[in-house]
Amino acid sequence: MLDDILIILNEREAAKQQLAEDVVEQLEQRGLAATRLVPRPRLSELIRERAPRLVVLDYLLGDYGTAVDVLQDLKGTSTAAILFTDEPSLRVAVSAMKAGALDYIEIGSPRALERLIDAVAQALATAEAEDTSSTAATGTRVEELVATAPASRAMIADAATIAAQEPLIAVLLGPPGAGRSALARFIHTKRHHSALFHEVEVDLFTGSASQIFGTRQDRAVGLASAAATVVLEHADCDTGELADAAKIWLEEQLGSSEDDEPPLLLFATRCPLHATALIRLLDCKIIEVPPLSDRHEDALELAQAALRALPKEFRKNTPNWSSAVLDAVLRFEWPGNVRQFLTVLSNACAYLAVNDEVPLRQEFAEAPQLPQDQHLFVQAVYQEKLRWERYHYFAESPIEPLAARMAVDATGGNLRVAAAGLGIGVPQLRTILGGYADAS
Repeated sequence: MLDDILIILNEREAAKQQLAEDVVEQLEQRGLAATRLVPRPRLSELIRERAPRLVVLDYLLGDYGTAVDVLQDLKGTSTAAILFTDEPSLRVAVSAMKAGALDYIEIGSPRALERLIDAVAQALATAEAEDTSSTAATGTRVEELVATAPASRAMIADAATIAAQEPLIAVLLGPPGAGRSALARFIHTKRHHSALFHEVEVDLFTGSASQIFGTRQDRAVGLASAAATVVLEHADCDTGELADAAKIWLEEQLGSSEDDEPPLLLFATRCPLHATALIRLLDCKIIEVPPLSDRHEDALELAQAALRALPKEFRKNTPNWSSAVLDAVLRFEWPGNVRQFLTVLSNACAYLAVNDEVPLRQEFAEAPQLPQDQHLFVQAVYQEKLRWERYHYFAESPIEPLAARMAVDATGGNLRVAAAGLGIGVPQLRTILGGYADAS
């Protein structure tokens, strides 16, 4: 029997062994069959024999070469590949993507496991859509792109227009968690189908602009020469270096006579002023990505999609959705937007699957007139929402405000460098600093 997905990490390291188990478990929760494979002699030949639809590869494979070696050996096969590695090198990322990798995800990056699972599911959905000759939009239909609300429909229409016009640069304006990454993949697939897609987390990026755009003497050494779409996530954390380099790169691309199709560069930002500055500097289009608060009409379909994706045993105590349940849930604020909404609903269902009661929190003020099972579910949602927010802002890296202030002072007020040194993102650093955010 052929494998759907092979997970090949360097399991000589105990942490990688546990990580491989976590990857398989998370994929199974999405209904995707995955098998672990320990690096061994004749690895490429074994992968060819098993013919998986997709392989997740570590970069360093013990004594058996690197992922780039394997990718070279797999050329000409139908097996897709994603790198999942703790090798934080843009040079490695460029080499891997030139060799055919669909994506490159650093193990230590924020939401690394979640991003990997999303990338695997997206790659398989796109391949399935191509196999059945469906449209590119169907192949990239993910939960964040549900478009029932007027604001969502406008977003999808703008994205389709951008894809058809094939500009070199565009701006995605919207809060993190609202679906910026999913929209970027939608545009990418409409334009390039199975070509290479890469995201750079600007708030954690400590390299130079030349690593993305190459140098004036050799543009081929940059990431933009390898990927068909490059997304600069959290672009509002850019000090101006990447935007200025993008302008020079854009001018060169517009003046080039080469036949090769240039990549699409997407700046994803949450700041309207920053988006306006990019539009003036780069003369580019903008797509607004609405927050969940502006797309309540999407919430029912989003919730139903999230619950359908859960294992059957997690849905046993989940009540039927009604407008009253949805209204009660949407009374809460969702600072994490769609990403938080979907995660919290799933976590609430999982909690209720093993608990018959939810400890009543004093601050749980919502007491709608609902049947007991529905009220219990709304209460569980509230509990998991608070848990998610505590983890999201503090538990990933429990850094004291004083240490954060010292890091900012040591870098001369550069929040991006300070955040990278602390191993967190700029938004989280600003949250920890509180009123000290003026240090930037």
